[in-house]
Amino acid sequence: MSDEGKACSTTLHSHEPSTSSVQHTKANSLEAVLTAKHADSEKSVSFRVNFATAFDASIPVSDVSMQKGDCKCSRCKPVGAFGLPDAKIGPIKIGGWEGATRAGSSVNCDEFLFCPHSSGTHTECRGHIMTDGPTIDTVISQMGGLGPRLGLLLSVLPVSLGSSGETYAPNKAAPEDMVITRAGIEQALHVIKEKFPATAANLQVCSGAIALRTNSRGSKDTFKFSQTNPPYLTVEAAEYLASELGCHHLIVDLPSVDREDDGGVLAVHRTIFRYNLPLRDEAGVYPTNNTLVKLRTEKGISVFDETPDNACRTITELARFPDNATLPDGPVLIDLQVAPIASDAAPSRPVLFPVTMLE
Repeated sequence: MSDEGKACSTTLHSHEPSTSSVQHTKANSLEAVLTAKHADSEKSVSFRVNFATAFDASIPVSDVSMQKGDCKCSRCKPVGAFGLPDAKIGPIKIGGWEGATRAGSSVNCDEFLFCPHSSGTHTECRGHIMTDGPTIDTVISQMGGLGPRLGLLLSVLPVSLGSSGETYAPNKAAPEDMVITRAGIEQALHVIKEKFPATAANLQVCSGAIALRTNSRGSKDTFKFSQTNPPYLTVEAAEYLASELGCHHLIVDLPSVDREDDGGVLAVHRTIFRYNLPLRDEAGVYPTNNTLVKLRTEKGISVFDETPDNACRTITELARFPDNATLPDGPVLIDLQVAPIASDAAPSRPVLFPVTMLE
């Protein structure tokens, strides 16, 4: 693992296998006792996890035009955001050959046309908002891979921006917008601390990866979010996550952590990635991200702090969490699996394992 990976991760250590720490049952369960240690402190916490109990929190990239009309599963609901085209998947055609067994080929061979940011669950890096920034596969490689890490699953319901007492870029938001607030995150954390004392005592170890369950849906209870102005995070919520909680891997069930139409300010992305801050210029105005980068670059002002602590941050959007009755709030082991694609973002599959904290 590189220095960058060490600076922004917790490490997991397994206990010696025994009848109490690793068990194989007829139900094919695999229980283990692990210890998570924070990279920059002496804090550590032990927990029990059953790797046979996994929850896939992803929406797959799929071509809805090819789905069966009678399918009712949530994974087949249409998905989309920002008015971008639907994903297209179909057999490749070269000359007179078609990559489909139904067309006489010995194999099926599909080609894909899709945008990761709108076609399903995806993970992005700071390259998403930078010129000549890194690709997500490079960022993960520099970290020595993501790997399973102890994190938190928090349910936070949106409230109106006007009633929240919190802020977004004022010229880009409306009081009736629904937002995820710092206050909401703090309240969810308070409940977790009361329920899991070991988590409260070792919050620094658990908060490096946080999944926010907002139960948001697009139009007609689908994952179609275009022109619905879905909920987003306030600046205070983003700053709390990134700075005070030390969250380096944020997972949300929203199409974006920012407002659908924010005029290019990208206040929350910039806050999470620690890029091009402060958000306002010298006159107290919120320019677009690109405008402010240009102004600061011309003045010789660095727009990104190239420290290992910032270089490895990721944001995962359009996740799909099970309900609270199925997977309650609390500490979870998060295995964030990201496709190795050299772009600012790539399709991903966050897998969550419930854990039992040990005193």
